[in-house]
Order: sequence, then structure tokens, then C-alpha cells
Amino acid sequence: MDAVPSAKRSRPLEADQFVSSAQEVVKFRMLLSTSRDAILSEIEAGGGTTFDGEFFHQHFGEEETIKGYSGLEIDVWFSAHTFHAHIDIKV
Repeated sequence: MDAVPSAKRSRPLEADQFVSSAQEVVKFRMLLSTSRDAILSEIEAGGGTTFDGEFFHQHFGEEETIKGYSGLEIDVWFSAHTFHAHIDIKV
């Protein structure tokens, strides 16, 4: 019998690569501009005052982890004047 070529094996996936700490991946950015166009320009430029959140258990459970994504980044942009928010999620 001819040997059946083995399927190309990729590196096994680690369960931890799909679990992220919410404190590490979520960044808040406060926008100080007042006009819509200035706010959009500030977002596109990556500006705004950046700060980290402290308590994520209300949204992500006691462990404060987000499961199911690898390389997750979440930016929450909000206007200091209106508190309108724009959320940018990258995976």
C-alpha cells in the first residue's frame, strides 16, 4: 500500500492565546474637541488623553477576562463635552 501523505500540521492552538485581560486590552481616550469634524480628526490622529480602566468585572466577570479573541485591542473614545462614544475594536 502506498503511504497516504500526512496533512500539513500547523502549530497547535493554545487556549490562553484566546483569553485577554480586559485591563490590558481596553484603553479609554477622552476627546477635548467640541465640533464633530475636530473630534473625527482627533480620533484619526490617535489623539486624546489616554487612561486605563480599573474595574472591568461588571462587564467581563470576576476574572476580568475577554475570551474568544487573539490579539484583541479595544479603544473607547469619548467626548469630554457630550460623553458620546466611539468604540474601535481590532483583532
